[in-house]
Amino acid sequence: MRWGRHSAIGIRQVDVLRLWSGGFGPGKSDESSRLALGWRGGCRAPRAAHWGVMGELPTRLGRYIVEAELGRGGMGVVYLGHDDSLDRKVAIKVLPEEMCAHPDRINRFVREARTLASLNHPNIASVYGLDKHLGQMLLVMEYVPGLHLGQRLRETPALTMDEALTIAFQIAAGLEAAHDRGVVHRDMKPANVRVTPGGVVKVLDFGLAKSDAPIKTIADEDETRSFVQTETGRVVGTAGYMSPEQARGKPVDKRADIWSFGAVLYETLAGSRAFPGETPMDAIVAVIEKEPDWARLPDATPDGVAELIAACLTKDPAKRLRDIGDARREIELALASGGGSGSLPNWGSTVGGSRGFSSVRSSMGSARSGWGSGSRRFRAGGSSVPGSRASNLPASLNTFIGRRIELAAVERLIGSARLVTLAGAGGVGKTRLAMEAAKRMETDIEAGVWWIDVAQLKDPEVLLQQIATTLGTLNSDAADPADTVANAVNDREVLILLDNCEAMRDAVARACDTMLAICPGMRVVVTSREPLGVAGETLYRVPVMGVPAEDDRDLDEIGDTDGVKLFLDRAAAVRPGFQLDASNATAIAEICRCLDGIPLAIELAASRTKVLSPQQIVERLEDRFKLLGGGRRSSGGRHRALETAIAWSFDQLDPDEAAAFRRLSVFCGGVTLSGAEAVCYGPVDDDSDDIEPWEAIDLISQLVDKSMITVDEDAGSSDDATAESRYTMLETVRQYGLRKLTEAGELGEMRRRHLAWLAELAKTAEPDLIGPNEAAWRRRLVAERGNIRAALDYVLRNGGDLELGRVIGAGVWRSMAASGAVAEGRKLLSDLERLSAGSAPTPAWAKLRSGIAWMSMLSGDLTSAVMFGRASLEMARMLGDEHATGVALLALGAACQGEGLADRAVDYLEEALAIYREAGETAGVAECRARLGDALREMGREDEAAEHFKHALSLTERDGASATRAAVLSRSAWFELRRGRIDLAAERARDAAKVLQRCNADAELPDLLELFACLCTSAGQLLAAERLFAAASAARIRFGTPASLAHVTDITPFVERASKGVTADDHTHAREEGGKLRPYRALLYALEEYERLVSIESPPASA
Repeated sequence: MRWGRHSAIGIRQVDVLRLWSGGFGPGKSDESSRLALGWRGGCRAPRAAHWGVMGELPTRLGRYIVEAELGRGGMGVVYLGHDDSLDRKVAIKVLPEEMCAHPDRINRFVREARTLASLNHPNIASVYGLDKHLGQMLLVMEYVPGLHLGQRLRETPALTMDEALTIAFQIAAGLEAAHDRGVVHRDMKPANVRVTPGGVVKVLDFGLAKSDAPIKTIADEDETRSFVQTETGRVVGTAGYMSPEQARGKPVDKRADIWSFGAVLYETLAGSRAFPGETPMDAIVAVIEKEPDWARLPDATPDGVAELIAACLTKDPAKRLRDIGDARREIELALASGGGSGSLPNWGSTVGGSRGFSSVRSSMGSARSGWGSGSRRFRAGGSSVPGSRASNLPASLNTFIGRRIELAAVERLIGSARLVTLAGAGGVGKTRLAMEAAKRMETDIEAGVWWIDVAQLKDPEVLLQQIATTLGTLNSDAADPADTVANAVNDREVLILLDNCEAMRDAVARACDTMLAICPGMRVVVTSREPLGVAGETLYRVPVMGVPAEDDRDLDEIGDTDGVKLFLDRAAAVRPGFQLDASNATAIAEICRCLDGIPLAIELAASRTKVLSPQQIVERLEDRFKLLGGGRRSSGGRHRALETAIAWSFDQLDPDEAAAFRRLSVFCGGVTLSGAEAVCYGPVDDDSDDIEPWEAIDLISQLVDKSMITVDEDAGSSDDATAESRYTMLETVRQYGLRKLTEAGELGEMRRRHLAWLAELAKTAEPDLIGPNEAAWRRRLVAERGNIRAALDYVLRNGGDLELGRVIGAGVWRSMAASGAVAEGRKLLSDLERLSAGSAPTPAWAKLRSGIAWMSMLSGDLTSAVMFGRASLEMARMLGDEHATGVALLALGAACQGEGLADRAVDYLEEALAIYREAGETAGVAECRARLGDALREMGREDEAAEHFKHALSLTERDGASATRAAVLSRSAWFELRRGRIDLAAERARDAAKVLQRCNADAELPDLLELFACLCTSAGQLLAAERLFAAASAARIRFGTPASLAHVTDITPFVERASKGVTADDHTHAREEGGKLRPYRALLYALEEYERLVSIESPPASA
């Protein structure tokens, strides 16, 4: 009999042993096998008299209204219920009668339920409470919509590496949180993992209760179940996922979960089970006797992940991976180093007290040799090189802060490569990171860890002698110190840390070549501002520390970044009791951002808290080199002050490199290669250095190698085939470059070239900022936002060419409006308008005025919007520029519509529509039609409005992820909502949200969030509506886009209905929750609510 939908097994150890000895061999009938295994036709005999096991759907369980049955399993029946008091959906598990008859099991169940309820982890389905009904226990849990992982795998048997690792990371994070509280799942499998529509993973069905007798299971196709209990002699878990010790009925602990996790991770990558079988017993035998088919893992599987799976699936639990946290860190590392491109959630990554990846390596030491066998692993124990101690690493004077991902990456590289170079700018923390990694590994390295500060050496020729001396092995009679090192080290494992090698790169390269050739057990870690450039070198670029985002206001989010943690630790050292609070959080975040997350700079700034408040430090950061010039007495000369650290690197550049560096500093926020070629080439005057365009790429590469600039790894990786890589300077380094540019007399010319380049870029972008190419151009212009600010600042403050400034303003205002920079955009454009007084009219000026009209309308200043719209139209018509006229008419029509002048809006929009039609500008036609639909609806002409929306939707269908498409869908959804066609409005809102997720048109977000709030109100989901109304209000404040009077009038009935339908406390709480949601997180929540409503209308057949 195939293992099928209704199979449930409760196998005693004696039955499993009989199978292995031939007792259930091929000669036995299917029926006798089923009876011997305790099966009754695949399920327990029905007991229809009790609804908790089999029978009709109850209408109510205690205070919960029952809406559907979600599934049945060994732990009871699970229903979808509605909690009227909190207005939310819940999952209710009704425990079996057998369970409820034993007080000791009830007590144990209650204890474990309380433990789970206290976890409060985003990757574990929350336990809301315990209740009783008709003598049976009810476990009330979070209802998680979406597919379970088993269903996902049937739809897409092999997930992408990105999807698989991101899901596995979250599973491991949830299990780690449970294990930390002593809770073991005992039945980890794909069916117990849900993936919400927003991509959040929830681990379900922790083994709270252990049943003695099987109960009917409605499982998914190819799922096999048996029930888990920790007493010896009882087989527990799901065949194919249970660990060998589980299959033998032995007591289990968290290592059983680690095995099951490995089986799930294998399946997500391979697209098939690790231990398949025609019957449950076949699967159990495979678990105990066989290995997975390793060849099924994709070729792209990172080595560390493959080793991790092997370590999880080690049959002897004593040799298995010891901690699920190590698995989570390995997956995090794989994602961070390119094994998957997905971004990780900020939660679930508690690393306090972790052992790091040396423990992962030792845990994996006995894993299948087919994985990672090519990398030599360090042995524990052993004697050291002759000398006074097995390590000379200096003691740390302060705490090592953060850097958990970087630390894990470096440890892993040291374990897999013999020569590792940590490269980065001065002050980025290369030395401290290398030393911390070495300290964590030194007990595993046979002959110890030895540190040499190369910067202290004056003569390159003495480097090998210094290494021998440090090891305590230098023999004055030896002809060659390398021979002395080789004889002492022999083939034992030793780690050499060569620090600050940039001044002696050639000597270090030769020494490494020599030592690694004659000492097979030696590994070398180098810190340098540039790579050695030798064969076999593995390069790791040390990044700056994480700092708060510009819009971070939450105290916890600010305090959770490594840069802020470092600042607080070092500030407390000079000012005891110093801590983060509401009064200083914004200033501390600004300090860390302004200093680019450079550890040296942050430490120097923190030292100033002895005499200055954080706000005073912020006010003095404009001259950061003076502020941070005192330095640390304990540091070497090159690290005593921030400016000294950068100046030392600059002094090592040759003349061409120095010229390229200082000219590149004119770019604010980075530059593409084409931008660098356009601005930096050629002589500035007869005496200046001449850089040819073809030299740009070589010079940039050399500056990257010397850590003066960095490559933005994400800039060239978008779906846009035309996207270019970007090269950036830390702002602190750029400020030094600008000083050098001024000293060279080149600042004025570079700014003029920079302005001209941006004007040309804006002119090229402008026609494509509405339509199918707008998303790619908007991304490009958002990336150039810093350059736009710098160029316009040059025009406004330093007499740069005004017309070029207007060209830039005319070309970028749509991008700024769509991306939520309304207040900033309006100010920049208005400043250019004021400066233009008395100038001759130009098309760029007319379009600039249209931009001001549009920004004014979005800002809620409709009077200014109409005024500038008319001024723009008048200038465009005077110039006879049809394109500028069309832009002005569209802006003026939108402004009149916002002011409630629907009849005038229709006149302007129809004229604009004719111009865009004549020009063949489809996106402009679509935008005009959507706004005409709005205006005509306000006039009561619904049939005409519907026709315009129909055409607008059709015209933008091919646009894909464009702001125009999102706006048309959103406006159409509002139109349908106002007509009472709720279902169609919800579909259009969902489609608009999915487009917005891809194109990030921020200005459309508040309206769309309010639309979802109104839909939730119509569906009776009042708390969700309250959260979304609050999130929309917060988004309007964030983006500076208040609602128009007409819009407020439309949504007020929904707002009042939602507010009046909940208690005052619930209203306050929901509004607080919604107000804290970031805009795109709120949009994700809105989509989840949409999917929840859809799933409630059509509930799944099984959990």
